[in-house]
Amino acid sequence: MTQLKPETAIQRVQLAIYHLRQARELLKEAKAPKATAKVRLALTSTGGALRHAENEPYRAARRVARRSQTYLVTVGCDAVVPMEERHPIDQDEDPTGEQVYTIRAASPEEAAERALDEFHSTVPIKVLDDFEITTEVTP
Repeated sequence: MTQLKPETAIQRVQLAIYHLRQARELLKEAKAPKATAKVRLALTSTGGALRHAENEPYRAARRVARRSQTYLVTVGCDAVVPMEERHPIDQDEDPTGEQVYTIRAASPEEAAERALDEFHSTVPIKVLDDFEITTEVTP
């Protein structure tokens, strides 16, 4: 009989809890009060291990946040084709100029990427090839 191996820490702890509960019941039936008490303690401890495993993603996110810092990112947009040759949307909504974003990131490169994402989600540009978009990151 093949057994499935738990893939995550949470699944491993849940499996341990299952087996400890089985052991507790068998020890109660065997009238072994001291061993039953020890398994109850182990179950209590394993419950703490489960909470620890469940909270690991939140702790990891906090560790990343502590390593990050705030950057000011200036995104510049300059036209490389004359206004009359641009797409009508790019003529109506002239995207040229500078936008400044405050970005919290782990590196200047990540800050620039996030600022560009923010820029592209707020500034409508129909034909990207008609513009040169640059970033300048300052800590």
